[in-house]
Amino acid sequence: GGSEVRKITLSSAGHSLHGELQAGADKRRVLAVLGHPNDLAGGAEIYRAGKSSGIKIVYENYKIKTITAGPLD
Repeated sequence: GGSEVRKITLSSAGHSLHGELQAGADKRRVLAVLGHPNDLAGGAEIYRAGKSSGIKIVYENYKIKTITAGPLD
């Protein structure tokens, strides 16, 4: 237990990450902000910040469905 946030998942357009990445944004916006992903896993694009952390983006119809930032499982 601690008071820090280690992982966050965004699934509504009310919140965004760096570069205005939010649910509902299209894939072109992600490419403009993050470039091409490092990996693909189970239909999600993975942008690594380190060996076991980064950003995972899941799309639905070429629009962001969810963004998860933090440890990658």
